[in-house]
Amino acid sequence: MKVRNDSSKNNGLYAAEMVPNANGCSNPRSVANIVMTAVGVGVLALPNAVAMGGWIAAPLLLVLAWALTHFQMCLLWKCLFMNPSGRQMHSYEEVGRACFGRPGQIAVIICLYGGIFCICALIMILLGSSLHNISPALSRSIWIVISVLVMLPFAWLPTFKRVGIIAAVGVAATLVVAISVIVAGAREAISSRHHQHALGPQGIGGLGLSFTNLMNSFTCAPVIPGLVTEMRDPSHFPRVAMWAFLTIALCFGSIGFAGYAGWGIDMLNFDLIVDAVASSAGKNDGINYVVQISIIVVSVTHLLVLFAPLGKASDRAVSSVLGKAHWTLMLGGRSVVFLAAMGLALLVPGFGSLFNLGRTKA
Repeated sequence: MKVRNDSSKNNGLYAAEMVPNANGCSNPRSVANIVMTAVGVGVLALPNAVAMGGWIAAPLLLVLAWALTHFQMCLLWKCLFMNPSGRQMHSYEEVGRACFGRPGQIAVIICLYGGIFCICALIMILLGSSLHNISPALSRSIWIVISVLVMLPFAWLPTFKRVGIIAAVGVAATLVVAISVIVAGAREAISSRHHQHALGPQGIGGLGLSFTNLMNSFTCAPVIPGLVTEMRDPSHFPRVAMWAFLTIALCFGSIGFAGYAGWGIDMLNFDLIVDAVASSAGKNDGINYVVQISIIVVSVTHLLVLFAPLGKASDRAVSSVLGKAHWTLMLGGRSVVFLAAMGLALLVPGFGSLFNLGRTKA
């Protein structure tokens, strides 16, 4: 049975109907997918964003980033059902083609999937660096290869419904990260080491960088078209987004402000919160190990959720070239893309420098 969202009946904006899928992704799994798309490597720089914004501006910027992202994702959801042909659009390239023809489709493919590909490589670098910090007997490059080969079978998962199970594990690991950073920040705050704090931002530039980092951390747009397509009831997306962004905001606030409470403006001397925790940790410090291991779990789940739209794009490319391709060919296409991201990860120098470079350009 086809149902139409009530708002579409009232204002006539929607050209396509929102068709429920009884076997689709449930609302809780949809929430987990959105959360684990946003929560990943970005959380590591949140205390730096708070340090640049200060106690007064940073909370306001966090709420502003939350509100803007929620509004933008709901607009994207609406766009998928505004196809003049009356058919729901299932990807950003379809939206680009409907708006600007073939050039729009090509531009979206290059910008969107090129960006996702590079971010996947960055996460692989982070995984290799984190594993090397825990076990330095192996080099970062070897750890990257090992972690990618272990994750490769999970990159073959075809739907967000199945990826949602992994995302739920990532949400749990994120809570562990938040609690661990709160404990580490509190421990540092009451220690004998003195750290300066500021009410206001570190100048206009600091205000801009703080807001940019917070907006980047909320990024989850790449998964929205595929997730909406697979949702059990696409009309529930605004409700799903509300719970997802509430969870994300609470997580970001906990990590960002706990880190700033502990290290203050000195956070700007570190690339990431894990570096600050490690600098203050003693030998065999339990909190440091918990943070490092939890970040690894978060990064793995973040990578797999973020790779999902890239994998689907690979499936569409294989099908368009070979027609109705056998499933083994689609798995082969996904494997090639995933291993190519690993190749890029092995060629670049390190996560911290690249993350800061991207932040500066933003």
